[in-house]
Amino acid sequence: MNLPRTGVLDTKPYTDERNRSWIFRTCGYGHGAEWWKEFVSTLRMCGYDYVLSIEHEDSLLSPEERTYQSCAVPE
Repeated sequence: MNLPRTGVLDTKPYTDERNRSWIFRTCGYGHGAEWWKEFVSTLRMCGYDYVLSIEHEDSLLSPEERTYQSCAVPE
């Protein structure tokens, strides 16, 4: 969408979702569970065994909702 125009180092405000090249999304609202399983498995296969941070800057959800959703276990 906007990635070719603004690049990955987009400096627009996080609340300007329509014009940013990317936005923060709460776990489960961006990539699905299968994508994350493969991503974490790949990290482990490459020897990574440290922190995996969960961001909470999703401007489309309330702070309470994004925290709850990030901690929810997918079925």
